Amino acid sequence: MYRILAFLILLFAKLTINAADNSLIDSKWSDLMNPPHNSSYSSNASSITGFPNLLIGETIYFKVTGSSYRADELQCFLYIEPDTVWIKKRPKKNPELNKHYKLMPYYHGVDSKSYLNPQYTPATEIENIYFIVDSVSAAKVDRSSYTTKYYCDVYLVNTLSNEKLIWRYGSDKSTSDLTLYSETVAEKMIAPNTKVYKKNGSYYSIDKASDFTQYTVEGATYECRLYSIGGNGKLNLKLMSQDGERTDFTYSNNMSYNSPKVINEMEYLSLLESDREYEIDRTLPPVDVEYKFPFDFRFIFGKTNACYVYQKVTKSTSSYYSSSYYKDFISSNKVILIADKKHLHGKDYYIGIYENKGFYIPTSEIELSSENKAKLDTLLSCSDEIRDNYFKFSKRLGHAMYLKKIGTALDELKGFDKYGLSIISWGVYDQSEYTDGTGFRIKFYNPTKKTIKYITINLVGYNAVDDAVSSRGKYTLSPKCVGPIEPDNAGSYDFEYLWFTDLVEYAKIKSIVVQYTNGTSKTIPNISTIEWSEELYNAYFNEELGELKELE
Repeated sequence: MYRILAFLILLFAKLTINAADNSLIDSKWSDLMNPPHNSSYSSNASSITGFPNLLIGETIYFKVTGSSYRADELQCFLYIEPDTVWIKKRPKKNPELNKHYKLMPYYHGVDSKSYLNPQYTPATEIENIYFIVDSVSAAKVDRSSYTTKYYCDVYLVNTLSNEKLIWRYGSDKSTSDLTLYSETVAEKMIAPNTKVYKKNGSYYSIDKASDFTQYTVEGATYECRLYSIGGNGKLNLKLMSQDGERTDFTYSNNMSYNSPKVINEMEYLSLLESDREYEIDRTLPPVDVEYKFPFDFRFIFGKTNACYVYQKVTKSTSSYYSSSYYKDFISSNKVILIADKKHLHGKDYYIGIYENKGFYIPTSEIELSSENKAKLDTLLSCSDEIRDNYFKFSKRLGHAMYLKKIGTALDELKGFDKYGLSIISWGVYDQSEYTDGTGFRIKFYNPTKKTIKYITINLVGYNAVDDAVSSRGKYTLSPKCVGPIEPDNAGSYDFEYLWFTDLVEYAKIKSIVVQYTNGTSKTIPNISTIEWSEELYNAYFNEELGELKELE
């Protein structure tokens, strides 16, 4: 079922893409590719002239390509003034219409014994004869049939004989068997030497720039098979590749999703952009960037929402399946440096710097104060060179902030040496939802040059109303942690069921006694002096953006 669903999604995507991609030629020629239908709808009264008006001034010719009864007997080409055909010998005076002569309205017309087509223009008088389209009349109404039809008169000039005639476009018998051709129209629709790109391989696959080969248009012919209810336009292209390979291609609006495909240069460049990968330059400039900008601010700050950030932005970056190597998660309310703003693959991103890492972050996930918005607007109004230098400057600034943070953490860590011990984290926890019991966990760091042998913790547990809770008849418990903990190393301890009750909500450490392997010891009565701050803990254990590389 899932395979069928995936196929249908791909099929729909291809149909949608194809419908949107029929832009090898400009939309102004749309009536040539899809002539309006002639019907009883009044809206076609004006649109019926759209197609022939595009042909004014062009050289065209016809071929009879229909297969209907008497397809070679055309009744849509007329003289501007009907020919006189003498039935009998012309009298000396007062000739009478339909007695001595009759009028032949059809261009190079002949008589026929057919009741349906008593007079007509033979197809041979029209086929492969070059005509220039001189002008087009306004829309006219034909009510001779059971439905209302609209047509117009297209005035043509025979390029050899200079004869003038009318092509009645839109009438029942004007388009049922004809195909119109023109090289001059084709050259306006797509000029010679235009670069186009033809797709190779499977037409079912999603388009990628690498699937297309560049060709140059050597020549083109416009072709339109005309029907009484409209038409079907095509461009027959003669193409040559950069390697000298020649090929033909027929372009139309009725191409299916699995048809061969040719796109114009703009579409190809769009595909190149679609395939492009944008990656943050993580490297620091070799020297500090001198502050020379046409504004006086040195930083732009933004506050994050919880979201993914990206080392690389590709077409599939927002996809669930995009590579996790190039993305990571950043939590809310982090203050980051904003170094620039980019529009990549249809989405806006800020270039952010945090914890010595550069990344792309969706603009929708950043809160900017009015002051920082104004700063960013000023930056974005500057040249690309200034913006690039500001990015380099921000990387340096972010690096300096990171080093200062690490330096502060190291200073704090070194400060614990005088106390002989430091506590990374500690607390009580519910032992199990199925039994009554409370455990205790603690993690130490040895900041001294001595090895720790034992640590004895004196603590009291309290319930929700701040009363001490006893365990085995004692209120003060003294669990013992057995080392060794080497210098600049950590040790973790877990005491299960320290209390055989779930009443303990929190604990207080009254004092800690540390014994070292050299025989010395130390008592610490106030543990607040040896507890790690949140900043120090995060610097060592809660690394943000672990998947993203650091600035070098």
